[in-house]
Amino acid sequence: MGHARAIALAVVVIACGSKSEAPPAAASGSGSGSAPVVAPDAPAKPALVELLHAVPSRLRVSSKVANRKIRPEHMIDRDLATAWNSGTGDLVGAWIEVVVPAAAAIAELRMTAGHTGKGAKGEDYFTLNHRITKVSLLRDDKVLATATLDPQRRDLQTIAIATSGGTLRIRVDETLAGSRPLWREVCVSELEVWGTPPPDWTPPPAPLAPTVEVSPQPAVSSLEQLCDYAKTSPAQAAAEAKQRAEMCNAEGGSEERIAVCISESAAAAPECSTQPVTIERLAAPWRRAVLVCERSDGPWGAEECGVVIALGGKLLYGPKIAQPEPYRESGGASVEGARVQDVVPGDLPELVLDVSKDDRRQLVVCRATPQPACSDPIELRGTGWAVTYKLEPDGVALAADDGKPPADALGKKQLVFR
Repeated sequence: MGHARAIALAVVVIACGSKSEAPPAAASGSGSGSAPVVAPDAPAKPALVELLHAVPSRLRVSSKVANRKIRPEHMIDRDLATAWNSGTGDLVGAWIEVVVPAAAAIAELRMTAGHTGKGAKGEDYFTLNHRITKVSLLRDDKVLATATLDPQRRDLQTIAIATSGGTLRIRVDETLAGSRPLWREVCVSELEVWGTPPPDWTPPPAPLAPTVEVSPQPAVSSLEQLCDYAKTSPAQAAAEAKQRAEMCNAEGGSEERIAVCISESAAAAPECSTQPVTIERLAAPWRRAVLVCERSDGPWGAEECGVVIALGGKLLYGPKIAQPEPYRESGGASVEGARVQDVVPGDLPELVLDVSKDDRRQLVVCRATPQPACSDPIELRGTGWAVTYKLEPDGVALAADDGKPPADALGKKQLVFR
């Protein structure tokens, strides 16, 4: 019996000892340390899918460039050689909205900082165009996160954002200008939205195509519509292309140089802007005026500026402002002064314009009756000289003000209307 008790105690000791032994070491992976131990009943982390092509979705953009060949769809075509371009001048503040089912969850965005494609002659659109350096992610105008993008990277960059589905806006906060000053558009070659689909999701048999929309632009008056290049006819586009080719051929140089000239000038989107003119003592029939500047021949063309005036129900195309020489940067056109004044007695009051560009300044008087017209410009300032003027019923009296004005810039001049 004592022998039996000894055997029983030995069994108990052995059993307790087995409970105190260390567990076997976990299997090591290729890296340092041991592989993590996962409980058998832990749920697997759901795999991320690219939502824009996996679930019904929408893509909206703030604007698009006035070029029918460049579309917002290029941002989601999985082709790094194409890109969405915003409207010219729509840089900081431009936005992209993605809309996915509310039951989905968004984990990250992946996007390029610019246009990663190249032109027909190898032009590097990435460095020629603006590149995005900072964005904010918003929902209902509330900023959820901000992120910086590396303007030197051409691949897709990841922005982490743990949020539910619905509408998410990507707002451009900062950009890095490219080497072509006239190219003022935001460019994104590719955008992807990664996350988890709704619980009842089943993979589609083929990638889905998001619905793409461009935000309606605010209503503009007829004066601002002077810069609406979206209505350019095919015939006008062909005429402009021929004009570009003739300009480049006239420049001469090697065959390669001419080809590059034509390619770059054709690639440059027409530049056009309108700037409201403040009119002092505004009175009927004068309503408003804008300064319109356009450059349509690519980076080598001269900028053309002029004043367009609304009076009654008509538009009066006023003075063309002094042009710079082609192939040089413009010094900037401006309207230094505009006022309604009764210059010629007995008629409706005239509109007096004081305009300038580079180092030149000119005086122009526009009348409403008997036929709307503007006078030939009268020189008020040139390189190293300036004059003062006094409007009189029968003309303009000019006197030296600075430097040595030329003889033909002094004395009495008549207003010649054409």
